[in-house]
Amino acid sequence: MGRYQDFWPIYLAAHRGTWTQRIHLIASTVGAIGVFGAIGLGEPLLAPAGILIALSIAFSSHYLIEGNHPTIAKNPLWSAVGDVHMCILLVTGRLPAEMKRMGLDRPIVERFVWARTKNQTRH
Repeated sequence: MGRYQDFWPIYLAAHRGTWTQRIHLIASTVGAIGVFGAIGLGEPLLAPAGILIALSIAFSSHYLIEGNHPTIAKNPLWSAVGDVHMCILLVTGRLPAEMKRMGLDRPIVERFVWARTKNQTRH
């Protein structure tokens, strides 16, 4: 899969849960803090540590909430770009419109009760 435009719908489909999206935002923030902390403090080990912690946080949301697999195995570069793209849309409030545009606006039933939002069907 060479083009980001082809990967983006796949990425979004794997991140339909609102809690998955929120946890990815937290993970991305942790990763960015590690990278920028490494640069600012001159501590190069902070970058890989921050990235590993961020990946662990993000991966957990796939297994615990969505019940799917991270897209990083499909394309690591586009997965990283997709994460930044999704987080920007989430923070700016434009993610719901993008999900709707991609036909992914129907809520999923997240695996755990604590991860369900008020608009999702409860069993």
